[in-house]
Amino acid sequence: MNKLAAYWEKIVLGIVVLFAILVVVITLTGGAPVPELATQRAVTSLGTNDLDLYNVIITRAKSPVPDVLAFNYFAHPWLQYCTACKKLQPSWSVTCPECGATVSYKEDSDADGIPNAWEKQRGLDWTNPRDGAADQDQDGLTALEEFKRNSDPQKPGDPNIVLDDWRFVDIFRPIRPLVFKNRPPGGGKMQIQYKGRGYFVGENDEIKGKDDPKPVYKVGKLTVKMPPVWNPRLNRSNNVDRSELAMTDLLANEEFFIVFGQTNYEKRVAARIMPKGANDETNVTVGTELLLKSVKKNAVVKSLDADAKTWSCMVGAIEYSGAAER
Repeated sequence: MNKLAAYWEKIVLGIVVLFAILVVVITLTGGAPVPELATQRAVTSLGTNDLDLYNVIITRAKSPVPDVLAFNYFAHPWLQYCTACKKLQPSWSVTCPECGATVSYKEDSDADGIPNAWEKQRGLDWTNPRDGAADQDQDGLTALEEFKRNSDPQKPGDPNIVLDDWRFVDIFRPIRPLVFKNRPPGGGKMQIQYKGRGYFVGENDEIKGKDDPKPVYKVGKLTVKMPPVWNPRLNRSNNVDRSELAMTDLLANEEFFIVFGQTNYEKRVAARIMPKGANDETNVTVGTELLLKSVKKNAVVKSLDADAKTWSCMVGAIEYSGAAER
């Protein structure tokens, strides 16, 4: 026991040193398993024509060798797949040691019109000529068409086919053709301007325009509001008339308020859109159908946000979204 106590400090120091060495080794190797590191070193130490250790390299790879080309191409970064038999081999091979085929890595190995690098990046099989004509995300466009657009073949809604036919110029709340012009301080008839014409009205009165076949609005209750508003010129607050007049839209059966002296907006949101390549503007609201001539489908406006200036449309089960130009 006395001997152990005498060497205790040296034992602790030795443990600390071993632990530090272990930490350094793990840091320098990135924590990779020893077989994987040995495999990488074996591969990088071979000459360009030396394939004697081929079987050793394959055996010591970190996972089993797939029989067919896997989508996870980067699982073995120091290996490549034969374009003929799909077996793994060292990355510099010109002749496949498995099947004897000449390994040719052209820009487009499977001749489907899509470069190898783009297929690898998007999770496609760069040795399979059939996936160029496939539509993996079911958005109506083949992988080749998505490549030409530089869109994601695995992501529905990309590319945005709504924008192929329509421009969303602006998203806004329409202004009502009503202006609360005047109210007598002691009560009495109030003045409302509708489509540029003045009307003196009281509660329960109806408003009908010159060309309107029937009444359009009905006047409701007046709520007087005189909040204080800071006036920087006078360096003090003034009470400002912000009285609200309840109204009913008789055609839409909708109740709303108009505010004295302010622009009054509708509750609904609209979008000003234009056909691609034309200057004919039209306004649409949620629920409007838009014909997409390029894909021969209809898009239904799903949402419009006047504050964020964003929109979304549904084409079948796929949602497309974007922002207005202004």
